Amino acid sequence: MMIRNMLSLAAILVAGPVVAEDAATPTFEWTGKPVEAEAAPLPALKELDPISDLQQPLWTTGQRFSFSNVYVLPPGAFQVGTSMLSDAGFSTKPHAETEAAQTVAGGFGNGWQASLSMLEVGTSDHFSDMDFGARGEVRKALGAWGEIWGNPALFASYAKREEGNDTLKGGVLLGGNLADKWSWAGNASILHDFDKSRRNALDLTAGLMYSVLDNELAVGVEGVINVSRVDSGKNATRNYTSKWLRRDIKIGDNLYSNSGYFGLGPSVSWRPVVFGRTLNVHGAVLLLNGFKGGDRVAQPNISAGVSYTF
Repeated sequence: MMIRNMLSLAAILVAGPVVAEDAATPTFEWTGKPVEAEAAPLPALKELDPISDLQQPLWTTGQRFSFSNVYVLPPGAFQVGTSMLSDAGFSTKPHAETEAAQTVAGGFGNGWQASLSMLEVGTSDHFSDMDFGARGEVRKALGAWGEIWGNPALFASYAKREEGNDTLKGGVLLGGNLADKWSWAGNASILHDFDKSRRNALDLTAGLMYSVLDNELAVGVEGVINVSRVDSGKNATRNYTSKWLRRDIKIGDNLYSNSGYFGLGPSVSWRPVVFGRTLNVHGAVLLLNGFKGGDRVAQPNISAGVSYTF
């Protein structure tokens, strides 16, 4: 009896681990369909890489066009820069005006951007007598990049200068990519001067750029059309000498002077690395131009600037 019990115990000790191992590793068949994971293809160019929750391409974080703006800064991004706009060209008669601006801009949530600029304005014969001022601007993107054609952003700005030439401006900014290497911009805005002339102006700008070097160098062309009306006063005389645009119109007791300007010329955008930082350098010259109405002559418009986004 004892021998039989000992043999049974030995059999259990030998077979136990095998049974336990079989119980710990159950076998079954997987009948589900295999899952195939496919990574999204990367853009052909680095400057097209989507960033932030707005999914905007990288090139929109810097100033690519000189006379046009595109979209807004990404949330949490800031930009500092300086720029110059002048109609001095190659002539100083009549008095050409040059405006310099130092700007700080920031991108906020929900497609908002705000900026503040310090202004210095002078004429070609009185640069020692500068007119100082400031300009504030807000922008609002109407959707994430690619949701709406043209990626529209609305903007409004108010500028105040020492000499009282305060201006209010508002409009829409458009831009996008026609192809991998081609980017475009188009702006439309209305401006009102609060000085004695009470000037009202319609500005239309556009640009087309080609990326020669990805995220480094782009070249293209930009254009500007401006139509404005100025209050010439009650004692002004009529003048219908302009064939392209009837420049004087009598409204009530006041005589309003109309004028128009157009310009077209080459543009460049360069992103050099200086001391480990990528700068945004841009410039354009409207060499092909014309002016009708008023007492001014057509002159090339020049715009240039440098900025840093962080």
